[in-house]
Amino acid sequence: MNPDAYDPQRLLADLEAKMRRAQENAAVVAALEGVGEAADGVVKVTVGPTGALKDVVLEPKAMRLPSMDLAAAIVTAARAGQESIANQVREIYRDREQAGAIDPAAAVQGQVDVAALVAERMQQAREALRRGGAPTG
Repeated sequence: MNPDAYDPQRLLADLEAKMRRAQENAAVVAALEGVGEAADGVVKVTVGPTGALKDVVLEPKAMRLPSMDLAAAIVTAARAGQESIANQVREIYRDREQAGAIDPAAAVQGQVDVAALVAERMQQAREALRRGGAPTG
């Protein structure tokens, strides 16, 4: 057992550094936009970090598409924008330790119950502390 691993001052300093990095990353993620195109570029969609639509641009040619094709192009462009944003978020959190091994893009887009995962890991840590060992998981 490494006694330095249980030094409260060092643990606190590490936690504070991780919290600062998490806050910085969160600010960067909040400003991200993903752009997707479809139908040879006549449909362009911009999404925010959660994958929600922020803007849809339809070139005049898009208005000549049959309604079903236009709808499909908008969905295709939105999916491309969401994939773009997911890749950007994953790049920011490429060091998965920063994200606690949670897929950050899935977390940002609401596909993962982060609160439940954190609660589970906290419970594991509490149990490990009661046993006098390191957390499992």
